Amino acid sequence: MATLEEVITFGHGVERPFNCHVHDDANASARVNVDKGVWFCYGCGAKGRVGNEDELPDFTFFHKQIERTLKKAPEVYPETWLDLFDAGPVNKYWLGRFGEEACREFRLGYDATVDKPCYPLRYPNGDVAGVVHRSINGEEPKYRYPYGVDISKMLFNYKNYVVDELWLVEGAMDVIALHEAGITAFGIFGSRLKYAQVELIARCEPKNIVLCFDKDSAGAKARIDAADMLWSKGFNLSTAKWDSEKGKDPGELALEERCSILVEPLIR
Repeated sequence: MATLEEVITFGHGVERPFNCHVHDDANASARVNVDKGVWFCYGCGAKGRVGNEDELPDFTFFHKQIERTLKKAPEVYPETWLDLFDAGPVNKYWLGRFGEEACREFRLGYDATVDKPCYPLRYPNGDVAGVVHRSINGEEPKYRYPYGVDISKMLFNYKNYVVDELWLVEGAMDVIALHEAGITAFGIFGSRLKYAQVELIARCEPKNIVLCFDKDSAGAKARIDAADMLWSKGFNLSTAKWDSEKGKDPGELALEERCSILVEPLIR
């Protein structure tokens, strides 16, 4: 049983599920937003503000706990913490997208507390920063990152070793898709390469970088901006080319298509 007090004091993320105290709730039907200090129960419709004496007389000082929570430094979790999400059979959501080997390799899991698929988020040194939740019901944002973690200083699948050829993609799913095709890729968590990410890339000393961004307007802009940043650092660049009708990003391509992606010199 997770109470409102427990999830604010010990929980993680902005939206935290708890068992509603207004009705007999055994399914953690309520959510508290520790950033805004408000809560809502999807089971009975009850709602309130943390620290409101009229509605929550037992939790008057929770707003102070929220302030302390938000000031805490980002946490580091042991590798075994991920067992909470990926122990046992691979969740069917992930098996619908990737083979079991890739799911195990990237520790794709499922968070039963929020009923969402998830995957690990790691700092550049490999430490676990938390898990990223994937929306499967059309909710926005599509990916929810751990609160307080600066993803602009991270790359998905980053490993600090020398590599001859490195592919850059937008998202984690694209990285995994290319992994299944035998291609080493880093994900930039969006459609804009950041300077801190360029510094991480430089540590790998790649002889060639292949830009493999989405086949849409945002991806086209991301490719041009990334090319300018990387060329200024002296990197040799190529671009991945494929028929956009077969998929707008690598993750949408069938495995045989990923294995046959063509690379040609990047033209500005």
